[in-house]
Amino acid sequence: MFKDLDSHNEEEADDPIKAKQMEYVFTTCQNAEAFVKQNYYNFIDTDRTNLMKLYKDNSLVAWNGTELRGMQMIESLYKEVPKTSHKVETYDAQYTLGGPSQSKQIVSVLIIVTGKVTFADTATHNFHQTLVLGKDPVSQNFYLVSDCMRLTS
Repeated sequence: MFKDLDSHNEEEADDPIKAKQMEYVFTTCQNAEAFVKQNYYNFIDTDRTNLMKLYKDNSLVAWNGTELRGMQMIESLYKEVPKTSHKVETYDAQYTLGGPSQSKQIVSVLIIVTGKVTFADTATHNFHQTLVLGKDPVSQNFYLVSDCMRLTS
C-alpha cells in the first residue's frame, strides 16, 4: 500500500509533472527552513527593526487572539511585547500554486511552527504559530501576509 519513500520509481522520475511537484516541495522546504531558522525567529528575538521588513501594509497579525492589521499596528505590538527567546521544536511547510495553468508558480507558503518562548527571561510558554508567506506581485518577493501566534500554556 505504501511505497518506500527513499525508493525511486522510474515512471515517476520520467514524469515532468511529478518532477516539478518534487521541485516545489524541495524549494518550499528549503525556503521555510531558512525563514524559520535564519529570519523570523532570529529577528523577533534580536532585531525587531528587520522583523518589520517581513510585513507589508496589508499584513495581518493575530497575536493570542488580538487581530492587528497594517504596519503601524504591527510595529506597535512588537514595541509592547517584552524581549523574547524562541526555541523552535517543529515546523512544517506547504505551498500553493497560482497563475495560468501552463506556468503554475508557488504563490504562497503556509508554515506551521511549534515551540517554546520565554518573555523577558522570566515566563516560558508553549506556542503554536501559523505563518502565511505571499508573493508580492510587483517585486516577486515573499512577505508575511498572515502571522497567527497562539500561546498554548
